[in-house]
Amino acid sequence: MTAAPDAISKARFSGGLILKLRKRHGFSRLKFAKLLGISSLAVKLWETGKARPRAVNRERLVLLRQHSTASLKRLLAANKKVWEA
Repeated sequence: MTAAPDAISKARFSGGLILKLRKRHGFSRLKFAKLLGISSLAVKLWETGKARPRAVNRERLVLLRQHSTASLKRLLAANKKVWEA
């Protein structure tokens, strides 16, 4: 699954928005990171504004926003990443 290029280019992800997205779905940093195929440290750095997601990770965040909490939990249970849905 891939996100539309215009959706990726228009997407803005501040640290606060990434934190809200993670908390809205009720995930720890570790589980959120597993869905995105990154480290939990990267999530922490994004949320605190010390780093920003690279292009590939912005695409994955756009894809993650398109899923419900239930579908994301199913992906985690199946040990799949958000782009493998």
